[in-house]
Amino acid sequence: SGNSSADHFANTFQSVLGTDGNASFALFLYNSTAVLEGSQPPEAGFSAGNATGSYQLPLSGTEGAVLLQDTSNIAQPGAWLFLVSGAAILSGDIDECANDTLNDCSPNA
Repeated sequence: SGNSSADHFANTFQSVLGTDGNASFALFLYNSTAVLEGSQPPEAGFSAGNATGSYQLPLSGTEGAVLLQDTSNIAQPGAWLFLVSGAAILSGDIDECANDTLNDCSPNA
């Protein structure tokens, strides 16, 4: 454990699961992403544990994964929000997803 350049890179994120009693959401917050030379690019997304409930974030598994901290599906850099309480995983604007018209939240928005 020296002071190699690899010691200074880390992929940091937080995941938050929340509900209002009617709908459940998954929020991913990406603070820092890096791809070390010669390493596999980070994969980002989630699985509901079944064959159909999964989602991979754009650029996941590519060199572009370092942009996860700068991009978003809710206009907040590094933040990715998903409605996960229905039959499908939906992504979109937090104002549309969090109001009474949850079905208006379009997939992969």
